[in-house]
Order: sequence, then structure tokens, then C-alpha cells
Amino acid sequence: MTIETQPVETDQISSIEDEGWRGYIIASVEQMIILVGIYIFSVGPMYWRWLEAKQVDGSYVFAVMYEPLWILAGIFPPFGEWLNWYVRLWII
Repeated sequence: MTIETQPVETDQISSIEDEGWRGYIIASVEQMIILVGIYIFSVGPMYWRWLEAKQVDGSYVFAVMYEPLWILAGIFPPFGEWLNWYVRLWII
């Protein structure tokens, strides 16, 4: 019993490799977007902990964790306004 194999062209191999890398990059970008979204939306429920860490004697971790959002809100006012609106939904 012999198994017949067909030769694979190098163009087919390179196109399969390209699709693999393209899929990997797309999946990585999607994961980063989801993680950044979770990070941004987590500031609402964690607002009081962040405020305590920033103004009182709270955990330094929360102050450091949400400082980039504070800086970004100052640099980009529309984002700051949206972030204030979102946080107000959680503190009311």
C-alpha cells in the first residue's frame, strides 16, 4: 500500500503563512481593544476607591492604575467629558 502525495506549491505555503500571521495580528488587536475597553469602563465602579487612593490614604495601586485615564481626560477634553458622564452614572 503506497500513499500518493501531491507536491505543494510554495505560493500556497506562503499564502497559508500570510493568513496565519494576518489572523494572529487581527486577533491581537481585537484582544487589545477589549482589554482597553474593560480598563476604561472599570473606572466607573472603582471611582470611590480611586478617589480615596488619590486624596486620602487609600491603596496606591488604584491611584497608579487610573492615573493614565486622568491624564488622557485632561489632554483630550471630549474624552474627559464622556468619562465624567460615565462616572456620574455610577456615583449617583
